[in-house]
Amino acid sequence: MTGLEVRVSTLGYIQRGGRPTARTRILASRFGHSAMDLFHKGKTNVLVGITDGSVSTMPIQQAIKHEKKFNDQTFKVLRTLSV
Repeated sequence: MTGLEVRVSTLGYIQRGGRPTARTRILASRFGHSAMDLFHKGKTNVLVGITDGSVSTMPIQQAIKHEKKFNDQTFKVLRTLSV
């Protein structure tokens, strides 16, 4: 649709050379705690994430099927700023 090649990459703090903030450390701890709670309950194939500021879970199959809409307005803004 855009004529541009799109690649997804998620870089960790080590790769970027920065240190995690207190907020991201707390968030990671919350995710880890929730994941371990699910593990101890015997629940598998579940994704841990955040929704409206609260830790939430979703079956992996549901996450895979979720289609994220392309935001034309955001694309235009980013394209303008990157030139």
